[in-house]
Amino acid sequence: MMIPQNSIAVFGGSFNPIHNGHIALVNKILEFKFFTNFFAVPNKIEPLSHRLKMLELAFQNELNVQISRFEVDSLKPSYSIFTLEYFKQEYSKNEIFFILGEDSFHSLPQWYQFPKILEMSSFLVIHRRGWKKQLPNDLLKYLIESPSELPFYKRYKTNFQHCIALDLHSNLSHSRPGNAPATNPPEVYFLDLNLPDVSSTKIKECLHTKQPITGFVPEAIEQYLITYDPYGTEN
Repeated sequence: MMIPQNSIAVFGGSFNPIHNGHIALVNKILEFKFFTNFFAVPNKIEPLSHRLKMLELAFQNELNVQISRFEVDSLKPSYSIFTLEYFKQEYSKNEIFFILGEDSFHSLPQWYQFPKILEMSSFLVIHRRGWKKQLPNDLLKYLIESPSELPFYKRYKTNFQHCIALDLHSNLSHSRPGNAPATNPPEVYFLDLNLPDVSSTKIKECLHTKQPITGFVPEAIEQYLITYDPYGTEN
């Protein structure tokens, strides 16, 4: 099992604000050289203009990263299945890989149009530090190879050649153009990328309590947060 060359990576989220953990994730995945394009897809919540500007600042020197406005410009709710349908249509000749955190992957059975969303792309599931929960049964039943006696998080590796890749059940009706069979069946890759321990929530807490955020975000974004105060911390 191997990721095809010229695949497309889709990384959705609030990025509220984007921080060094997000950026390290993007950079480490780009190092694998599998992805022709990497799309950061912010969802439609406020402060929208500030979040978009900080995303642009974060990746202004990274030619392989594009900021997609699909969700912010769409009249539909920010449901991931609509986003994946869009990218599958725009990049019908490429394999689509949806990037999400381990906690989000565990919650997929509660997502809109589950389990259909499993048909839409393969998944790169990023280990969340301290996360030790087993996959829920509602999700496990869609994996051909289920994590066995040992929790799968103990078997994470940091490269695609040795990471865990689980095939999704082939009886999922792949939603390809003309209902054509998938060239590569959807897979789920579990990765531990040893990312910085930082969160958007922590950054906003620091801003509100006048604590430093140096090291949590790039310098340009730190200056932006201080200058424009998008979270109203000076009120």
